[in-house]
Amino acid sequence: MSGDLADLEAQLSLDRAALADRILARMGGPSSSSSSPSSAKKLAAAPQTQTPFTHRPPTLGLGATAGPDQSAGRLSVEDARLKGRLGKRATAENGEGKAGKRKALQHADEEQEEEEEETKGAERKRKRAGAGGVDPFAVKPGKKAGKKAAADATANGAANGSDAGGGHESAKPAQSPAQSPAQSPAQPPGMEVTHLSKSQRKKLAKKRRMEEQAGQAVQAGQAGQTGEEPSSSSLPASSHPPAPAPSFAPFTPSAQLPTPLAATTHRSAHQTALHAKLQGAQFRQLNEELYTSPSSSSFLAAQEDPTRMQAYHDGFREQVKKWPAKPYELCGQAVLAMCAGTTPLVVDLGAGEGPLTRYLGDKARVAAYDLLDTADGVVRGVDCAREGGVPLPGTLTAPSSPAPSSPAPSSPAIADAAVFCLSLMGTDWVGMLLEARRVLRSPQGRLVIAEVSSRLSDVDEFVALVERCGFALLGKDDGNTHFILLRFKVKRCEGVEAQRVELMEEGRRVLQPCLYKRR
Repeated sequence: MSGDLADLEAQLSLDRAALADRILARMGGPSSSSSSPSSAKKLAAAPQTQTPFTHRPPTLGLGATAGPDQSAGRLSVEDARLKGRLGKRATAENGEGKAGKRKALQHADEEQEEEEEETKGAERKRKRAGAGGVDPFAVKPGKKAGKKAAADATANGAANGSDAGGGHESAKPAQSPAQSPAQSPAQPPGMEVTHLSKSQRKKLAKKRRMEEQAGQAVQAGQAGQTGEEPSSSSLPASSHPPAPAPSFAPFTPSAQLPTPLAATTHRSAHQTALHAKLQGAQFRQLNEELYTSPSSSSFLAAQEDPTRMQAYHDGFREQVKKWPAKPYELCGQAVLAMCAGTTPLVVDLGAGEGPLTRYLGDKARVAAYDLLDTADGVVRGVDCAREGGVPLPGTLTAPSSPAPSSPAPSSPAIADAAVFCLSLMGTDWVGMLLEARRVLRSPQGRLVIAEVSSRLSDVDEFVALVERCGFALLGKDDGNTHFILLRFKVKRCEGVEAQRVELMEEGRRVLQPCLYKRR
């Protein structure tokens, strides 16, 4: 047994020696068979030089060789910067909470903007150092940057041309960013567009647009005052003619009123509201003037400026729409009731636009009078308060008593009824009552008065004054909230003409004018 183990060990030693010889043969060293045990010990004791193993960089492309920095395990400046940005964004994306992500992304963007600003600052310094010369090392601008610089230069040239000549000039080609832009006379030294930041350029462009719009508005206003349209040469090529000014004139509290508001087919809601307010203000002023002026002054003013009465009628029409009942309809019903069975001749004093005439139609014959003729001829313009102002026959003097053998004298008056529908205006309104008494037939003549309730401080005192003018009260209707309706008949009177002045003074005290609060 011991002999077998010895043989096995000998065989293994021989195999090891043969293997060592083959290895040494390939390495060029001496073989184990020819070497002595001492040489083998020397070979084993000799230092072994091995090349250190280096991992392949993960960012190195296929087929590329590692550089000295990468082979040493270090990154270049661009790679380190790129790795830092990607790391920050990855941290922001993988961080906890939206606030951390937003803060990290904002920080990364700020660093990127700072680097871009540093690059632009260095570029500007090189341009200034060159003093107008071309920098051979300047980076060529990209396509977007070139277009932006050309647009800025074009806007700068257009603004300078409009400031110098007041008109539009063709835009000049933009200068290259590599060259030093010439300073325009409209800009102060050092204020070049290319040297401004992005926010400053936006502010400058906004300021120029506002200046152009202001210039267009001034031109449109001047053209509106002269009645001419602005010429196309005075407007920029990219702009359109300004919209026409509103057709209505502002209200001026003076004796001479502006032209009444013209109706427009296209009007916005805001313009409609302004039109209504202006119309109401015109009506209030005219209404107050009619109440506080004598009839003769109002008649002359209406003849000189017919638009005054047109504005008054427009405002009155809007006021009546808010009332629960139309006063002229109630007056017409009262006249037909008192003159039933006949076709009466009705005298409408202060008829306005003649609504009572249209309401009665063929049920009565109407003679309508006011301060101004209407276009359709329904109303005639006369001074109804002047003695003999109404062009109808009649007299205030009572006929003398006839002799027993002679026939009774006939009255020259021909009117059957007279109507004052909110028309006892003016400081001499009693004169209108006397004219109605003059033209009414006696004793069958009838009188209807509709008056605003707020003017009558004492209804009985007003009725007494009317009766002194030759009438007798038949009835009154004060059920309406806005006005009162009174019905009278003609009675025999004497000495009325002699009391005209006294009655006028009494009328100013009894019937109050409609006054409005100043706003």
